[in-house]
Amino acid sequence: MKALIFLIISILLFSCKQEVSVDATLKQAGDNRAELEKVLEHYKNNNDKEKIEAAKFLIANMMYKYSYEGDILTHYDTIFELYQNIRKDSIYIGDPSSIRKVWDEVVNQHGKIDISRLQRNFDSQQLKGQFLIDNIDQAFDVWRKSPYYNYDNVELFYEYILPYRISHEPVESYRDRYYSMLKHIADTATAPLYLIKGFHDKLNKQEHFRSSSLMWDYPIELPLSKLEIGRRGACRHLTTFGALAMRACGLPVTIDRAIWANRSQGHSWNVLLLNDSIFPFDALSYSRLKMAYKPAKIFRKRFSVNFDLIEEVSINDIPASFFIIDEIDVTHEYINTCDIIVPMIHTTEQYKKKKYGIICVFDNNNWRPVYWGRIKSNNMIFKNMAVDIAYIAAYYDNGKVIPASEPFLVHADGRIEFCSVDKDKLMTLHLERKYPRFKRIEDHAWGLRRSNAEGANNPTFDNSIIFFSIYDIPLNVAD
Repeated sequence: MKALIFLIISILLFSCKQEVSVDATLKQAGDNRAELEKVLEHYKNNNDKEKIEAAKFLIANMMYKYSYEGDILTHYDTIFELYQNIRKDSIYIGDPSSIRKVWDEVVNQHGKIDISRLQRNFDSQQLKGQFLIDNIDQAFDVWRKSPYYNYDNVELFYEYILPYRISHEPVESYRDRYYSMLKHIADTATAPLYLIKGFHDKLNKQEHFRSSSLMWDYPIELPLSKLEIGRRGACRHLTTFGALAMRACGLPVTIDRAIWANRSQGHSWNVLLLNDSIFPFDALSYSRLKMAYKPAKIFRKRFSVNFDLIEEVSINDIPASFFIIDEIDVTHEYINTCDIIVPMIHTTEQYKKKKYGIICVFDNNNWRPVYWGRIKSNNMIFKNMAVDIAYIAAYYDNGKVIPASEPFLVHADGRIEFCSVDKDKLMTLHLERKYPRFKRIEDHAWGLRRSNAEGANNPTFDNSIIFFSIYDIPLNVAD
């Protein structure tokens, strides 16, 4: 009975909060308010309670959804046309020098794409009522036809099938087109692996949607129309495209991203969300994801907004990169995690009033913030942290990381072991490598087999001599 009462209260609180959010979005919509109200009235007149709630969900979380626009983007459109032209010559991989040359010319003439200088077009002020009605109707239709349909798991539908966008890509109609093209894959695949492989065979192998290192310098998501012309993109573009294409077939797919603990940067991939498990895979890949490095944190993109984060935490206390308000922490779904309490060894009067701290990993060069936590009773409390990783707790002040603890290792059982320096106790270490032998490094190294290192004493390399030849990749230093 207590559990039932708690559930009812939770539903009522959620409904009240959603109603407030709907009203706030309608106010933000301004002159476009009538278009959003048209959606609610349409389903109210049809007495369709399911779709009324779906429409409220979209509108309530629409306030912070937007796409980018700017004149500079049109100058880069020629790049997609060039990719289209080389595809006609059966060039499907790589970034030819001709395209790189044009890219450099565009950069020299118009500059790089600077996100801070682009205009934000908010969905509430742009989207038309009929677009939202079509999106909702199509989403319900494909969901109910999907072999993964589960009426009881409405959250998966709301978050990962119903939405008309993934991130900040310009909104376009796409569902009918991709459903017609790809529905046979979803209907006939007997397991997640065959499903992923089917989409890979169609989109990657047949339609030639491929990765491009050059497109890493295109820092925002692409509209589908441009991606369809060029069929090239960086990780952010292809994961968005892959998720949209699979959602069009009624499949709950989104994007997960990791912050690495044992090297710089991170990685993003797609994930198929099943009722009781997940199936992660690289964008348009044919197999299950295998982590190349050790993640410290993994986050999942969803549509609903974490209003608690907006209302509670100050941007002065944690880095702006943590204010991705449509993500949730899913580290525990991939690796072992625990909650940790870190005593603040280093503290000053200046930071005693802070309510939040950060936790960092070392990324080859600096301590990199990966998450935030509350400060209570002179301790920093961090939730759902990956184990077997070295961290440091810190304050965040004006972009600076100020250590609040010594570096420490979180063991598999959640025990914290601090790394204290004792200059009076020395030891001798035999280091066989300067840098870990990650699989990616090994894969690159295999490409050096059967190659020579040559030298010459003239710029034309006449009469060069071979210094040494590489026949294989050594297993360790002794080899």
